[in-house]
Amino acid sequence: MESGKTIKQVADELGVSKTAINKEITNLGLRSKLNKIGNQFTIGNQEVELIADAFKKRAENQAIKQNEIKNEQSQTEEKTKVDETQDLSNEEVIDDNQQSKTKEETKAENQSETKIETTTDNQTQTESQTTMKLISMLQNELEIKNKQIDDLNSRLAEANRMAENAQGLHAGTIKQQLITDGTKKSGIVHKLKCFFKGE
Repeated sequence: MESGKTIKQVADELGVSKTAINKEITNLGLRSKLNKIGNQFTIGNQEVELIADAFKKRAENQAIKQNEIKNEQSQTEEKTKVDETQDLSNEEVIDDNQQSKTKEETKAENQSETKIETTTDNQTQTESQTTMKLISMLQNELEIKNKQIDDLNSRLAEANRMAENAQGLHAGTIKQQLITDGTKKSGIVHKLKCFFKGE
């Protein structure tokens, strides 16, 4: 038995679902490297490492993006505070009841919300593209299987026709032998009888 792990074992080790592992196998083009043992697929150790690296890189990229967003928010907040301080020193103090937020704060919040929405939209789009690729691949496989089934059905029909023809020929041969035996006595037994009788 070749060493390897099942998809479930790899999913449990990485703390993700079996579906996520299957998607990553497809994304990395490892489907052909799976081994089937019984009714389960196993993944070789090298492929397991590739899958784990892909999940690790994805987690690192997400962490980097989140840090970038946090840094941008912090920088925006600091800039806003500096701008507010400059505005207060250059202008008269605005009545607290009139305005609770400055334009810079609103702008910074809108920018950070837009970046978060863009990141979420990109992730959703990537997942959607992956899903569409998977659907397309499965549809292609289904078409291939349907063609194989049609081919097997036509071969089976041809084999049935040949068997019927062979049965018909065999029945005709038997019938011909019965007719011949009835009119002409031939065969070893008849020849032996004739020999001993002197005919």
